[in-house]
Amino acid sequence: MRLFLLSLFLLQTARAEVAPKSVYDIDLTTDLIVLGSSLAVGTIPYVFEQNWISRRCPCLITEVNEFDRPVIGNHSNTALVLSDILVASAVLAPVVFNYTQLGFSDAFWEDTLVFAEAIAVSSALVSATKLAFQRPVPRAYEGDPAYLNSPQGYRSFYSGHTTTAATAISAAAMNLILRYDQSTWPWLGAAGVTAAVAALRVAGGVHFYSDVVVGALVGTTIGILVPLLHKKKQFPTAGRWRVLPLPQGAQFSWSLAL
Repeated sequence: MRLFLLSLFLLQTARAEVAPKSVYDIDLTTDLIVLGSSLAVGTIPYVFEQNWISRRCPCLITEVNEFDRPVIGNHSNTALVLSDILVASAVLAPVVFNYTQLGFSDAFWEDTLVFAEAIAVSSALVSATKLAFQRPVPRAYEGDPAYLNSPQGYRSFYSGHTTTAATAISAAAMNLILRYDQSTWPWLGAAGVTAAVAALRVAGGVHFYSDVVVGALVGTTIGILVPLLHKKKQFPTAGRWRVLPLPQGAQFSWSLAL
């Protein structure tokens, strides 16, 4: 019996030693409140879109600034489908990858909560901004009936797809840096995915250049800040005395051992 208990103790100790490290400080109550409220803010404008969105076009092309005006006339449906696929991949792939590395461990659920919170906060800002500006999409200026008479035709600023992709990939890049000590290639991947989604949304005629630029900047910022705000703080564990011999004696110093 004692041998069995000793074996069980050693097994639990071994499991604890190999458990994935935690890289985030989680306050479950606070984080769930932020997550839930962000999801609500991101969803409610779509529930009441028929009453809250003003469909004001046909609109004059001349009211569009010269930087954005060349986008009017783009209408690739294939580009829109590809952008949907790419955004879905940007959201799902980091979670799947993390699962393959961590399993259903506490660390996995902490990472997933931070990841979901970043995307939810980002989506809430997008929805609120779209409702505030109600900017017609390029296809509405072109006169496309599917967008002239639909609330989706007045949500150009700023690009939700670009923002979501930038948020997801930036948050994933931060996780790779904090958990796996990566540095350069996650950001190259984040830039590539974000640029691809932005280009596809412009080619599809549902966003102007300014929409995707702002979306990329906002999404990247949130994708970096949310993980950083949750980053586990590294406190000093002890002090360390050092003695440095000198020709006329010795120099004593004390420093924090991290």
